Amino acid sequence: MDETLKALGINLNGLKYDELNAAERETLHQWLDQVQKKEITVNDIREYIHKLRDNIEQEFTNWNLKKEQELFLRARLKNIMLIESFLLGPERAKKALEQAIKGVNKNG
Repeated sequence: MDETLKALGINLNGLKYDELNAAERETLHQWLDQVQKKEITVNDIREYIHKLRDNIEQEFTNWNLKKEQELFLRARLKNIMLIESFLLGPERAKKALEQAIKGVNKNG
């Protein structure tokens, strides 16, 4: 599957197909079907982003998270929130970018 994704130009940000959870795999398969039919819409992307956010929130409910896992989840959530902002409108995207820059400046 990893070779198929690579051939289609799909980057899983360093993850392997086997590392995706069941919901992510299902969504990926739906997207691959739609890509082959060329029917992906902005609404499909919004729904996918919403599912990703839900998955992250569910992972956060695990009380036994290690510090590294929590940090990784926070980073994923921040990225998803930024993408959502871009999808929901330019003004929200601008505010999200400003907040991200402020966060980098505080930590830098």
